[in-house]
Amino acid sequence: MPPASSMTPTYVLVLIAIFAGLLMPMQAAANRQMGKVLGQPLHGSMVNFVVGALAIIVVLSYMRQTPSYEDLPKAPWWSWLGGFMGVTFVTASIVLAPKIGAVPFFAAMVCGQMIASMTLDATGWMLMPKSEITWSRVLGVLLVIVGVLLTTRSITSSAATPG
Repeated sequence: MPPASSMTPTYVLVLIAIFAGLLMPMQAAANRQMGKVLGQPLHGSMVNFVVGALAIIVVLSYMRQTPSYEDLPKAPWWSWLGGFMGVTFVTASIVLAPKIGAVPFFAAMVCGQMIASMTLDATGWMLMPKSEITWSRVLGVLLVIVGVLLTTRSITSSAATPG
């Protein structure tokens, strides 16, 4: 049976990605509030990952697939960094989004994601499938950079006051 993604229209996959993107600013706000309640942003980040781990455990319990843990040592060294990268993102969103505002923060995040994505596509690094870097993709990344410049242009220390 082919993977589900090959049977799902591309526009549906894009809409799911947009929905996931819609959740990110709300996640930052929720994690920030949890950090405030607990008195430390890193504690808010920790709660985020504990709740996320519990959610994954529940989902996996319904899947009834047992992974092959004996192959775990064969994983590339960099595949162990996903959790660290996640903690970096979540903690940055807790600390930075309230300081510079959600729009500038996430514009900058998307910019970083686009630059890294272009690099992964061009090089195949981290075993990603190589894709041709076209002028339209380069232009898309440049437009994201312009978006970051526009959204961060007027940031002052009082630009992001909590509401």
